[in-house]
Parts: sequence; C-alpha cells; structure tokens
Amino acid sequence: MKDLGKKLDNYLDVTLETVIAKVKHGVSESINQIASDTRTKLSQTGLKINSPMKEGGTLMEGIRAFMYRNDGSDYIHGLVHILGNRNTNDGTWRLRFFEGGTKERMVKRTKKKLGKIGARWFFADSLVGAESMTQTNIDNSIQTALNKVKNIQ
Repeated sequence: MKDLGKKLDNYLDVTLETVIAKVKHGVSESINQIASDTRTKLSQTGLKINSPMKEGGTLMEGIRAFMYRNDGSDYIHGLVHILGNRNTNDGTWRLRFFEGGTKERMVKRTKKKLGKIGARWFFADSLVGAESMTQTNIDNSIQTALNKVKNIQ
C-alpha cells in the first residue's frame, strides 16, 4: 500500500511540475505575441521608428516585454509596456505620446503654437483579443502537458 502511495505522489508531482511549466510557456508565448503585434502596428503608423533621436534609442526599443520570475506570488504573470526604459533616458518614453496623442501645445513665454500629436493607438489595437488569445495558448499548453503525462504512465 505504501508503494502505491509513493507512486501516486510521484505521479502527482510530475503532473503538477509539467502543467506549471506549460502554463509558464503559454503565458510567455502570449506576451511575446502581444509585443510582436505592437511592434508590427507601430511600424505601420508611418513614424520614423528605427532612427535614433538625440537621446539614443529608437522607438521600436521602447516596447518591452518580460515575465516575472520568482516574485513570491503564486501567479504566473508577465508584462508588456510602452513606457521605455525608466533607468536610462533613451528616448523611448516618447511612445506614450504617439499612442494617446497630446493636446494643443504652446511655448509659455512667446505663445508660439507647437501643434498637437494625433493619437495612433498602436498598443491599444494590439491588445484587442489578447485575453482570448492568451487563454487559448494556456489551454493548449495545459492540454499538451496532460497528454505528455498520460503517455508517460
């Protein structure tokens, strides 16, 4: 009876580890897909995305995607953002202005009009349908893991 308990514990451990690894893979795949869609939509806006400004970075470098690793929570999660690198002033912070646009601007002293930036919505458009795509990726990864464990036993 003890042997059966040990085998069952071992089977459950292997199953849980495999499923967790595949969920991480599904989340990572979804985050990379969202970042890729954002880059594609940014390249379609007509902006000069690959020419560096005086700050040094190109606009394409401002789309960041990463997974949280061992942050102490039980959740597997990641992040895609367009806020640029907050540690260095690489110029990628400009993306948020191209995403949402700006109001009419002017110089305070001379009252010279500088114009406004129209909204491009490249990031918001890439997030449309991202939730269902992410759920599908995770479901497919879990199904693959369960099939793999089933074939082992």
